[in-house]
Amino acid sequence: MEGCCECDELPCHKGFFAEAGEPAWRGLCIGSVRSVREQGLERYVQSVLSRMGCLVEYSDCRYRAPEEIVALLCGQEGT
Repeated sequence: MEGCCECDELPCHKGFFAEAGEPAWRGLCIGSVRSVREQGLERYVQSVLSRMGCLVEYSDCRYRAPEEIVALLCGQEGT
């Protein structure tokens, strides 16, 4: 996901964003990048830490829609 926050194309055809890629993590990747774009990296990290703590159980994020990820990690509705 490194560099994805600066890219204009989201979701794209690369890596975890790819339609043919691993569907389990697609929502987590898209939701996370959207949140960073909207909040900025520092505020995103603070939101996740305050809601989830230092250890995030990422298996809970598998197969979720991007909007669900935004709500889970940042406590707000996704856009």
